[in-house]
Amino acid sequence: MLYGEIPQLMLKIFYSPDFGVNWTDVDPTNTTFGKGESFQISTDNSGLYVYATWIEDTTNNTKIFYSSDNGVNWTDVDPTNTTFGLGVDPQIITDSTGKYVYNIWQTHTTTYIKVFYSSDFGVNWAQATTDAFLINKPQITTNSTGKYVYATWRETVTDNIKIVYSSDFGNNFTDVDPTNTTFGDGSLLQIITDNSGSFVYAIWEDLSNNIKIFHSSNNGVSWSAASGSLGIGHSSQITTDDSGRYVYAIWEDATTSGNVKIFYSLDFGNNFTDADPSNSILGKGNLDNAQITTDDIGKNIYGTWTAISTGFTVITRGIKEADSRSFPVVQLGILR
Repeated sequence: MLYGEIPQLMLKIFYSPDFGVNWTDVDPTNTTFGKGESFQISTDNSGLYVYATWIEDTTNNTKIFYSSDNGVNWTDVDPTNTTFGLGVDPQIITDSTGKYVYNIWQTHTTTYIKVFYSSDFGVNWAQATTDAFLINKPQITTNSTGKYVYATWRETVTDNIKIVYSSDFGNNFTDVDPTNTTFGDGSLLQIITDNSGSFVYAIWEDLSNNIKIFHSSNNGVSWSAASGSLGIGHSSQITTDDSGRYVYAIWEDATTSGNVKIFYSLDFGNNFTDADPSNSILGKGNLDNAQITTDDIGKNIYGTWTAISTGFTVITRGIKEADSRSFPVVQLGILR
């Protein structure tokens, strides 16, 4: 768990070795991590290797720390601040083994893209080869082996959506839509892939608030828009299971209703269905910080957001049978 302590903005990292029952403060004296913002954390499947990134307060230096002992001890990758430079909105991800790690951010004043990767459990880092993109709010993901890496962002000048992919462990990236004729404009993006890296999903809202979902079934080389009426919305998030077959998305309806919307796909993102078309279950919500996730087979789905009527955080769970013949959702309830 990583967060900024208010009001000092001291970075705090906690870890739990017992399935979240008990937690330990990694830096109780606040002498290791310092102050920062825009923090992110990622771990491998075993939980042995953990990676954290943030932007230093006042200096705006991009920081990356790693732990190779389940989060007990941490090492600063760039203690002299001579490698990564100044940044904004870093995002970090690792593969299932923790060997391959990727971090993306925008430079502080020029908003150019920076992608760095490590192939030795976060010890050493190199800059990936990319075009000189001007970016805003980048996102990055990788598959279970770390071979396939996908990133997305909004271009700062044109508002065009950009998606790039790497099939060589982050060394080189290719622009999926160099002519900007496929994706159009948009903002507030997210990208996710399955374990193999074959199936990739991206979601965003265009400048007219239309929800857009695009999918790729060939490791990010070509992309298609999902079928189905998605409507207009804000603050969208997307997730998939290990196989990429089951895909779930959440957003806030951009009409005056403000209803929470959850859509699902059972066919690798080709078609999406509204899980609550009558708007009688999920209610209204503020989804600025909403999240959605699923288990490895896509059976249990969890979403969290702030309910407008009460101001409390709401968690919903949808359960479907493994063979998926029970959709629409068998159970979609609110845990209060």
